[in-house]
Amino acid sequence: MLKRETAQAALAEVAIEEWSGPQREAIAALPKKLAELGEILRLRGSRDYKEYNAAARSVGDLTADERSQLFTAIFPQIGQYVFQAYESLLLTLPFQSGYSRRAFRSQQVHHHRQRRDQCLSSWLRITQAYNQPLDWYAAWAPYLSYGANQLGFIFAAAINEGDAVGNQVFEILCDSARGEHDIGAMGRHVVRSLLVANRPDGWQLMENMLVAAQRQEGLRQSILETVDESHPEAFTHMLRVIVEQNMVRFSATVRAADVWFGLN
Repeated sequence: MLKRETAQAALAEVAIEEWSGPQREAIAALPKKLAELGEILRLRGSRDYKEYNAAARSVGDLTADERSQLFTAIFPQIGQYVFQAYESLLLTLPFQSGYSRRAFRSQQVHHHRQRRDQCLSSWLRITQAYNQPLDWYAAWAPYLSYGANQLGFIFAAAINEGDAVGNQVFEILCDSARGEHDIGAMGRHVVRSLLVANRPDGWQLMENMLVAAQRQEGLRQSILETVDESHPEAFTHMLRVIVEQNMVRFSATVRAADVWFGLN
């Protein structure tokens, strides 16, 4: 893990003032409807709030092929995985978000509209200053802007793909969790990625860290508060660990279960 000052200096060297020329050209080369939509999303910070929100919502009304084209232009090095996260992965997760969410899942696409919009907005905000490959984001996520944990969904989508990039991202995240990566560090992006993805060895690492947390209430809380989003098999796996280890004695466990099951 890097010192915060060192990380910020390194990030400043690769940051871009605005999206690169090739990126703007890729958006301009899209069919007219997609090009107009892409330009609004690209300039999200300087656009009218209502105009931007309308554009983000309209992404959900596109066909899968249109979304693939749009994301490939907007996210040139990670578009494939952004598409998989938006198109498939998010639809398998609880559709509510935020502090007071409940762990309810639905197969109805319209239930996921708000969360999809929120994630897309976060992904745009986090990545628009850096045109980098996914393994770079996996390593540098702890030092990026607030909300970088939302990248965890993209990391999980890549891990589920099982290709070379996904495997590399998985190793970076695991090394970050163990404190063995030169740059990466433990954070909610790691917890979210490993619990949501479909790799049992990632779940096992999170189980080991949860059991070993002892008095590290912050670590315990960050894991437990992500369990409701996890892969269904990971969810039941973690519940079994909580019972076997008598973790109901911790306040973080009680609060997390309150959210998972809507107990109030």
